[in-house]
Amino acid sequence: MTDITKEELMPHHIEKHPTLPIIIRRYDDSLNLAQVDAAILEQNAQLINSQSQKIYYLIDVREMHVGLDDLLKAGGLAAQKEGNLTNPNIIETLIVVPNRLMEMAAQGLRTATFGHLRVRAFRSMEAAFEYVQQQMAAS
Repeated sequence: MTDITKEELMPHHIEKHPTLPIIIRRYDDSLNLAQVDAAILEQNAQLINSQSQKIYYLIDVREMHVGLDDLLKAGGLAAQKEGNLTNPNIIETLIVVPNRLMEMAAQGLRTATFGHLRVRAFRSMEAAFEYVQQQMAAS
């Protein structure tokens, strides 16, 4: 039997990018969107609010396999006022997605239905990092 740390068993992982103002939250396929743990949201908020500057919040969901029902539930959770995507310390939320359906769903969070969230979808981490670098250079 191999040694597996508690972090490796978790359906999520959070880290700060070493050089860019990005907090990265990765989710894997074992996460149930209908039962997002309040502790996960609190951990996100604490890390986001502890930064010395505003940040980009990058959510990597490439390993998740979800259906339309799950996407609608996730959109509802994301739009909640106490949710992480409405945190004033977030410049913009970047979502790295595995396919076009998830990309369209993420972009849909920008609509009035979900409160005009500041969300942008990417198909790779590299594209999201490049976007942040471009935004920093432009400001």
